[in-house]
Amino acid sequence: MTYLVPMPYVGFVHHPAPMSIYTENGYANRKEYLDELREEYGSDMVNTLLTVLPASEDFDGLVTALEDAMDSF
Repeated sequence: MTYLVPMPYVGFVHHPAPMSIYTENGYANRKEYLDELREEYGSDMVNTLLTVLPASEDFDGLVTALEDAMDSF
């Protein structure tokens, strides 16, 4: 005779997606972040700088360049 022993249901373990630098700073994604910068500094200025700066500079070099550009006006 075989006996079945009930086992507790473990279920799936939820692993949240790793946070990006954008979500860590309160934005849903890069687009939302850049759209806010466009509102603050103007689309032309942000878009121009995005052609020469990599995404890794979004919270450092890009912001510095935008602030410097605004200071020169």
